[in-house]
Parts: sequence; structure tokens; C-alpha cells
Amino acid sequence: MLNCIMKLADRTTVGSLFAKRAMIHRKGKSMLFRYLVGLVVLLIGATPAMADNIFDYPINWRLQNYVSDNRVVVFFTGVQNCPSGELSLSNATDAQKDRFWSIVMTAKITNKRVGIFYTGCVIDSFYLEN
Repeated sequence: MLNCIMKLADRTTVGSLFAKRAMIHRKGKSMLFRYLVGLVVLLIGATPAMADNIFDYPINWRLQNYVSDNRVVVFFTGVQNCPSGELSLSNATDAQKDRFWSIVMTAKITNKRVGIFYTGCVIDSFYLEN
């Protein structure tokens, strides 16, 4: 008799109401999860590209000044993504190019390391080890 009542309750609106409520609850969690995953993907995709960097002794680096297009280029830095490890100061001012040249030469003489942040094969910023 109890089995018959339970089967009847499953077919009634009360039983289907509980089933629908459970399904909605699971669907809500699924929707929340999808929303959060989408938000994370959106935020990761919206972050700007991070600059790569090197921090090394410039013993084997070669500095070259191109007079024709006013560029200072450093070769053999060990950067894998750029041909011959080439990094350049393309859109820098003359004062910035002079500072870069003097920092690299000072590091060579004093056996200190130079740090360079770059994007693509273009130098964004640079510094001399303390």
C-alpha cells in the first residue's frame, strides 16, 4: 500500500514540483559556473600582453648604431624569439639611446648585469644592476 502511495505521489504535482525544483537548482549552479568561467576567460583575454625580460651580463652583446634610421640595436642577447638575439630602441629619444649605450658599456666594464624589458624585439625599458 505504501508503494502505491509513493508511486502516486511521484506522478502528482507535488512530486513533479520537487523534481522541477531540483532541476532548476542544478541548472542554476550550472549557469553560475558557466558565468564564472566566462568571466575568468574574459578577464584573462583582456589583460595586456606582458613584456618579456632578460637580466644578464652584457659581455658578448654587440651594440650597433644605425645612423641612417637613427636606431640603436643590441645583438647576441640570447633572446630566442628575435633573429641573432636582436633588440632595438626604435622609437626612443636620443637621450634614452645615450643612457642605454652608457648603461651597457658601464655594465661591461664593472661586470654588472643589465635588465631589459621588451615586447616583440623592441626594448620598452632597461636598468643596471645595483
